[in-house]
Amino acid sequence: MYKHARWLAVLLLGLGLLATQADSVQAHGGSRHRMERRFQQRLGLSDDQMKAIREVRQRQAPKALELSHQLHRAEQELRQLPTPGKLVSDNGSRRSVQPTCGTSRTASG
Repeated sequence: MYKHARWLAVLLLGLGLLATQADSVQAHGGSRHRMERRFQQRLGLSDDQMKAIREVRQRQAPKALELSHQLHRAEQELRQLPTPGKLVSDNGSRRSVQPTCGTSRTASG
């Protein structure tokens, strides 16, 4: 049982690492094969384990790509939100956004 749980944990970790590094490797003209070989050596994985990781990653690639796009869109939306101290335009006027929670403005303090 322990061996299966360990193998599954390594597989999930590997999927996460491969998914996050694959785009970077492709964008910089690197070799996916070299990256996978380093990954395999660092974790001490067998060829069969690497084959299983590749198969799972290939099946999950479309969903991972869509989730990556969703995350990117959400990050862009967050950057557009006003933050405390940031000047925003409201009907042509400029004002500073003040925090609305977590602070108290009473005289007694």
